[in-house]
Amino acid sequence: MANAVLQFEAMDWSRLSHAARAQFDARFTAAQNLELMMHCYEAALACKQAKAAHS
Repeated sequence: MANAVLQFEAMDWSRLSHAARAQFDARFTAAQNLELMMHCYEAALACKQAKAAHS
């Protein structure tokens, strides 16, 4: 466990932070969020329509 703590302390947190931010910026753009939100709305609408058809 002590070795794991030493490895943790030795990490280059600045580089990891920049890499994490770059990954976030690449994966969660406004366009991608809009696409995901539209998919959610379409799925909710389809579910509502399926329930209405079975009523």
